[in-house]
Amino acid sequence: MIELKKKLKDCNNGRDRWLNRIVFILAAVGSCIGMGNMWKFPFLTFKHGGVTFIVAYIVGLIIVGLPMLILELTLGQKMQRGSAGALRGITPRLAGAGWVSSFAGFILSIIYSVFLALSMYFLFVSGSEPWKKQTIYESCLAADKEGIPQPELYLYLEVLNFLTPRTCEPFEDGVDKWIFNGDLFAFAAVSWVICFLCIVRGVKSSSWVVMVSVPLPFVLVIALCAHYMGLNNDVGGKGMDFYLGG
Repeated sequence: MIELKKKLKDCNNGRDRWLNRIVFILAAVGSCIGMGNMWKFPFLTFKHGGVTFIVAYIVGLIIVGLPMLILELTLGQKMQRGSAGALRGITPRLAGAGWVSSFAGFILSIIYSVFLALSMYFLFVSGSEPWKKQTIYESCLAADKEGIPQPELYLYLEVLNFLTPRTCEPFEDGVDKWIFNGDLFAFAAVSWVICFLCIVRGVKSSSWVVMVSVPLPFVLVIALCAHYMGLNNDVGGKGMDFYLGG
């Protein structure tokens, strides 16, 4: 009985808990499967040989990915601490690795906040395929930029203001007129506010967020796949063969 009370006391150490096991699984899935899997994985599959790349990916997943995931979940459950505290519990010398992983997560948060801002800009400001409504600047043609895809030119010229309409070259401080995209800045601020509201109460608020934010991308991907399935007909019905390297 004393040992049971001790375990209950250790479990009830003041740390917040996920709403239930399903929510925890959703949070774990959301941390493993993100924008890179849905956005970049199809591109890499096509680029590196289709089925060959998928087989290599599955082998790497089984040998490295799954064991590391199980190790991380087991370590967190056993230590009941953050990354630095959990690794310090193994040996104090590993605490630095925990702080590095936390810092890496912070950098990723900054990157994904920028992606969210760009997504909101294209959703609310740009409209449908805005690059088709834009004519390539004469300066871009003169600078031998006609080989760059029109969407990429639109992104660098109109959204990021990285290229200048004068020369179609990167912005030079003190030479080119200063341009500020207020809409993009506002969307970046909104994305940070949304992230803050999602985590302000720890897992108490995150539990409700992951129940929507994790399943939603899968629903959207399936819907988009169904909507754009007709694109396969543009290549004689061989689009899937091209994707998988057939």
